[in-house]
Amino acid sequence: AGANGTFKVLAVNKIGNFSLTIIRVGAAGTGTVVAGGGPNATMRLIRHLDTLEIGGINFIGEDYNITGSPVVVTDRSQFVNTYGVNNTWAINSAMEAGQSFLDIGGGELHLTGVWSGAGGFTKVGISSVELTRANTFTGQTLIKRGIIDITNANGLGTNATGGDTVISDGGTLRVAAGLTMFEKVTIGGLGALTPLTPPIGALVFSGNATYTGDLALKANENSTISVLAGAVTLSSIVPELSDSTYSLSIANAGTVAINGPLPIFTHLALTGGATTFGVAQPNLADLTLNGADLNSGANTMTVSGAVTSGASAVTSRLRGVLNLKGTGHVVNVAAGAVGVGGGANITNSDLEVTATTTNGSFTKTGGGVMRISNATGVAATVNEGTLASVSAVTCSIGSIAVNSGAVLSPAGRWDVGSAVTLATNSALILPLGATTPTPLINTLGSVTLDAGGAVGGVSGAVLQPYSGDGTRIINAGSVTGLFSGMPNGAGITYTATTVDLFASGGRRLAFDPTTYTANENAGSVQVTVRWTGGTGSQPLLRNYGGGIKNNLDVQFLGLSGVAGAGNTVVFTVPIVENRMESGDQTTNLVIVPQDGSLVTNSATLTIIDNDFTEGKKCGFGTGLTVFLLFGFAMLFALRLRRR
Repeated sequence: AGANGTFKVLAVNKIGNFSLTIIRVGAAGTGTVVAGGGPNATMRLIRHLDTLEIGGINFIGEDYNITGSPVVVTDRSQFVNTYGVNNTWAINSAMEAGQSFLDIGGGELHLTGVWSGAGGFTKVGISSVELTRANTFTGQTLIKRGIIDITNANGLGTNATGGDTVISDGGTLRVAAGLTMFEKVTIGGLGALTPLTPPIGALVFSGNATYTGDLALKANENSTISVLAGAVTLSSIVPELSDSTYSLSIANAGTVAINGPLPIFTHLALTGGATTFGVAQPNLADLTLNGADLNSGANTMTVSGAVTSGASAVTSRLRGVLNLKGTGHVVNVAAGAVGVGGGANITNSDLEVTATTTNGSFTKTGGGVMRISNATGVAATVNEGTLASVSAVTCSIGSIAVNSGAVLSPAGRWDVGSAVTLATNSALILPLGATTPTPLINTLGSVTLDAGGAVGGVSGAVLQPYSGDGTRIINAGSVTGLFSGMPNGAGITYTATTVDLFASGGRRLAFDPTTYTANENAGSVQVTVRWTGGTGSQPLLRNYGGGIKNNLDVQFLGLSGVAGAGNTVVFTVPIVENRMESGDQTTNLVIVPQDGSLVTNSATLTIIDNDFTEGKKCGFGTGLTVFLLFGFAMLFALRLRRR
């Protein structure tokens, strides 16, 4: 290469395939390859190129050194870099029809010249290629693996028919901030997998961007978009094919505006950031939010399937207008967001639905807290976790059924169109900040407090009043049943149509401590409640939810405490070893006032399965199981003897 580390290619005019391998130029292994060399240089510098293998080289071509036209790159040309170093190709290049392969397996390749012609690129290899100029080539760009970076809105060439960009699973198109894109791009898969990071998304926006072209989703694949910062506007999202299903996942650290309708049967998942719909969205199959804020404004978003909120420390929010198409929707809300007060004092929010919700019905599952504000005519069933209202605003809903172990927690008034049912071992929790207008539950229909009948002799839902001092909590066409452990006169007054709390006189009850554990063979566990501010009757202790069952694992029936030191009441809770239950089991503990006192916290009780075995998991070890096994063995032996 010479002492100056420069290798000059004056002319390559061979017809046919050849391979040019440049491993090192100059002592340091960097150096420069200069194309051209004066007025006699040829336009056919890389004619019929088979493979160009590069490493640690800057390719620089000056237009004035090349006569006639820029470099011509033909079909089947390959740019290969496996040396883990960065390279620059600064030559203006014309591509003949067909695909030139960019196999960049190490380092980066920067294409800083203008690319023209009828050809296109196929990107393979895990590393990145950067296109920096306003290119005019009309062929397709196929990103099969690795990353193509564009820093110019025309980096992908002319948006001619057949000249679109297609991203396959394992490939990524990364768009620099500040661009307005028009190229049609079809996206599919999770994006490029780099050595140090998980897949980064098929289409990545580095900052503010406007996408005015068609963004097509691949059929039957999860298409992914990542917004690293700034505001991104997507004007048109279209299907690759008709009569297929589509999935779009957006990881958002900024804001995204979707101003076109999504394809039919689209499963949409949003993680983080704020997303808006500029038009109605009638085609959502499922909707998943993970710490995301989705706002449809005055436009209706119609969901025909499930709504899911993943576990996140950030509350997911659903605003605008929500239409639940049909009935039987599942709203699954995982727990993750943290509130104040802790435990069963429902002050946190995992999914907040302030959207006007119309039609249909839903069943809430998952242990998280779902808050709603306006669901007129919608029938809600709560199987797990908590259904609560948004702050102290009045919430409208069609009907509510709260099943065993689940919670209803109104912070303000709930206007219910028809029935409210609170099953045995469910809970009505009046959280801190629950305020007027009263009553907290208002319906012309019926309110049933002991649906499901007695369980171990206990009937009725649990009432946990953190607030509501002297408040009418229920006004209904009829009230049936009693709260568990709270008969008439035990801090509460029932009539045929109302339920009122007594005034507390300032007395407060609290668990001290708030966490209790015991081995299943311990026989009992002691729980302490401390009172402050005035005098009153001793409270009762109840539980709800979790895997601990009354009269099977622990016994809360008729359980009252004894006076302890320092204004305390101590409850001794009997534990029954249950050989059919495997693993640790936890329940929520609640204080049941008998005099109108309010409570200030909650507690949990965990029974430790300290003799867990696979045999126990199957029921072995119980007398009945052993007897049955012995009987089957004898019967089998008798049959063998007959033979």
